[in-house]
Amino acid sequence: MERTMKRATLLIVSLALLVFRVHAQSPDTKEAFQMTAVVLYNRIADFEARSPGAEVLAPFIKQLSAKAATHWKDSKPGPGRNGLIAVAIRPNRTMKLWVDVDREFQPDITASLQKEMKAVDVPQVINAPIAFALYFSLWGGNPKTKADNNGIEIPQSWRKAAKGHGKPMLIPDDILPLVWKTTRYGTDVPRSQKL
Repeated sequence: MERTMKRATLLIVSLALLVFRVHAQSPDTKEAFQMTAVVLYNRIADFEARSPGAEVLAPFIKQLSAKAATHWKDSKPGPGRNGLIAVAIRPNRTMKLWVDVDREFQPDITASLQKEMKAVDVPQVINAPIAFALYFSLWGGNPKTKADNNGIEIPQSWRKAAKGHGKPMLIPDDILPLVWKTTRYGTDVPRSQKL
């Protein structure tokens, strides 16, 4: 138990240091995109058991943050806003993203970022999915946002999917089957196709 807690603490500290390094590398607050935090959606013990470790996740998160920063780099400055990029990774090395800005789902940005991330190696996870969020601010937005679930903000589409179930849902295990349409073999199903 103590060994597991030490490894989980090391993972969280490593991810926190990554956020600090990415933020420290961009001291100019006039930049459009600033990553502000990494939040795990899995319970700590589950994340630690399923994930490939901080040494693999940290470079992946850094690449995702860089792709997101590039997306907003040349965009017209706007009022300060906040958002999150929710990331889910399954054991078959497939990944899906959800981008919310000011608690509104951004389908075009999500599709664009998902396409950009196809060039990046998706980490191998073990036995079950992991999920986490990169919180960010745009044009100096306030990174403090309204939390949904025990102090953690989840994507709008996840909230909508969970709403009709009338019971608490475990994130990501209960919510991902509702928002990530798949066959029993783990391949994506076109949205127009019903299971």
